[in-house]
Amino acid sequence: MKTTLAVAMIYSGLFAMIHLASGQTWMPTMAPTTSWWSVGSSADGNNLVAAEYFGAIYTSTNSGQNWMSNAVPATRWNSVASSADGSMLIAAASGIYVSTNGGTLWTQPTSAAGVSALSVASSASGTFMFGAFSGGSDRFFVSTNAGTTWVSNTIPSALFAAIAIATSADGTKLAVVGNKIYTSTNSGVT
Repeated sequence: MKTTLAVAMIYSGLFAMIHLASGQTWMPTMAPTTSWWSVGSSADGNNLVAAEYFGAIYTSTNSGQNWMSNAVPATRWNSVASSADGSMLIAAASGIYVSTNGGTLWTQPTSAAGVSALSVASSASGTFMFGAFSGGSDRFFVSTNAGTTWVSNTIPSALFAAIAIATSADGTKLAVVGNKIYTSTNSGVT
């Protein structure tokens, strides 16, 4: 039985996602060499979004062959995520930024501004978006309308900093990690 693996990696330069079978190698992209911090992908791997540790967000519509810098403030980006088709993007920094057109335009919803966002996730459709934050009583934000409005939910106080989040394709099942792992089966309501 032949086993294959598809993986993506970032460090100091951005590398395209390559379908790996034994013996294949990684191929560098034309993205600038910088301190890349986070990367997201559409389901087919054609649309990519990547954020510098401190700087810009870049998008690619051809599996990483070419990259375009997006019109967002230069800031410390912590996390990016993409819908399955790559049209809906979400980015975490000091607040949450959302793009509904593959990164051409970005908005920062008022209801999710000014908090230190550590991690974001998107459902396959982009309708459900999630943000995990550090400190304070409200450590988890949910949008059920593609990032237009956000509602805060409190994760138990034992979770000091919600540093990573993952969601199922339909946005109903979640996992959030900090000093413990918390799960939700109702889109983060409980």
